[in-house]
Amino acid sequence: MQFQVDLKGRSRGWIEVDVLLDPVELPEVVRDGHLELFMAVWTPGSYLVREYQRRVVGLRYREAGVAEGGWRTPPKSSKNRWRLQLSEAGVGVQIRYRIYARELTVRTAFASHDWVFWNGATLLLWPVHGSKLGASVQVELPTGWQLWTGDGLAGDGCLRLRDLDHAIDTPCLAGEPETLTVTAGARSHRFVAVGLGGLAIPDHFADDLRRILEAARAVVGGDLPLRRDYTFLALFSETGRGGLEHCESSTLLAPRETFSETGEYENFLGLIAHEYFHVWNVKRMRPAEFWSYDYEHEVLTDLLWVAEGFTAYYDDLICLRAGVLQVGSYLELVSKQIRDLEDNPGRFEQSLSEASRDAWILLYRADETTRNLSQNYYGNGAVAALVLDSEIRRASGGESCLDDAVRSLWHSTWEKGRGYTLEDVIAALSRAAARDMGDLVRSLVHGPLDPDLDAALGVFGLRVGRKSVAPWFGAKLGFDGTGLAAVRTGSPADVAGLRAGDELLAFAGVRVTESNWGKVWRAVVSDSESVSVLVAREGLLHEVTVVPQPNPRPEVQLVSVDRPSEEQLRHREAWLGTRVLNSSSRASADSDSI
Repeated sequence: MQFQVDLKGRSRGWIEVDVLLDPVELPEVVRDGHLELFMAVWTPGSYLVREYQRRVVGLRYREAGVAEGGWRTPPKSSKNRWRLQLSEAGVGVQIRYRIYARELTVRTAFASHDWVFWNGATLLLWPVHGSKLGASVQVELPTGWQLWTGDGLAGDGCLRLRDLDHAIDTPCLAGEPETLTVTAGARSHRFVAVGLGGLAIPDHFADDLRRILEAARAVVGGDLPLRRDYTFLALFSETGRGGLEHCESSTLLAPRETFSETGEYENFLGLIAHEYFHVWNVKRMRPAEFWSYDYEHEVLTDLLWVAEGFTAYYDDLICLRAGVLQVGSYLELVSKQIRDLEDNPGRFEQSLSEASRDAWILLYRADETTRNLSQNYYGNGAVAALVLDSEIRRASGGESCLDDAVRSLWHSTWEKGRGYTLEDVIAALSRAAARDMGDLVRSLVHGPLDPDLDAALGVFGLRVGRKSVAPWFGAKLGFDGTGLAAVRTGSPADVAGLRAGDELLAFAGVRVTESNWGKVWRAVVSDSESVSVLVAREGLLHEVTVVPQPNPRPEVQLVSVDRPSEEQLRHREAWLGTRVLNSSSRASADSDSI
């Protein structure tokens, strides 16, 4: 197959695509005189059916040799399939369509005057029976532009794809990017950035990047499992965040001020570590259900708490090991994960395994009930990974840690040419701990997630320190205005009858705004004394009485136990690289919920 991609409509958000199928390819993909084409409805690494076909416009086709006026519009055979009727003559087929590309995420396609990005799943139609077909993608580039792909720089503007899996796994970025290259694990790693405007990439970033890559490689050890050099495609914009892993590359989206603000920069380094660790965990070592993908339907697994939760545990830990994150900042990030866990009543309603399986219908479709009824296998999975790491260190007397379990899982599954199951994960953890970890694992992932964190942290001579805060209201604002985005089940706001969608107007007769509502609440409230709350609901005013309660989500900070033992200090040093804790520069309070 040959794809011709034309970017002349980029300023209006359009990408034009022509596809040519050679006559010799048609016998492989034509059935009963029909060629059926499909577009993926999701992309690996982001577990939501995104219906990419909704961006396809004006699809038509003609057989080779037919005059220009011989274009036909095929009917759809399903929501994401087109059925092309062909003559019996052995001729090629030309397909033409446009993609509307104005959705700036790492999972979609975005076209602007300055640069164009697309994820493989969003652009390319494919024959239903042709998953093993190879293809070339020729991009008509504006003068001075380059084409960077998941395979690196396409100097001639041409990308060559082995098969459907390779096509889906290969993102593309066209423009005039800034680039830098670092070497790690005997491989070049290219950082390709667009959207920075006049902002510069600081000189120290290259060294920070290299140290992160080496620290990530050290977790599993051995040679990098890459076929070629690695590419980071970095998209910078006014808003937006995210990352998506690919076998030989990743796509990153971040605010363009990332390099000038400490917190933003640390978050970005954590994102890099997260996506790069997926080189091992997910893109190669992965759940058995992901060993082969069905790009037209959900692929369910109970093990995203390993695929993403373990990765979420390692991303900041890798930054700590690399020396680009200070101990205090790292512990504050762990503290935040614990705060988020404790502020998530849904962890008592849904297990981590269930959260993994329901990712397709819950995680990426969050609404006002999400935290009450479900849990996040990223952050909560990271807390579970911390508990498992702690137990391996304790049980092995410090001889092993979670790294050893990850290596064991890598050797016993990926290197054996298969995906992993829950029993594989338990076996790898048990080998590292030199004891059966089955009961602990199942208690963490098959029921309510309520681990004994003081016991887990006690291995390192740490405990969860809690500082009381203002009495509890139990609601969270949305991103715009004073509308309530969520009300926590059982909270004072919930008991008083407030609900998501109510517009908050006043506490105790004092007008509130988007920026001051937390301050007003803290000024008027005291424990157990009722507060009048004025809201607008569906255009009508309502006044309710809220009776505050002590806040169940106090400030959380990991602190040292009094007089830690020598064994605890040894474990602490092995985990954090030091026995001494330092303060964090990060703020810990949330401004949008009380």
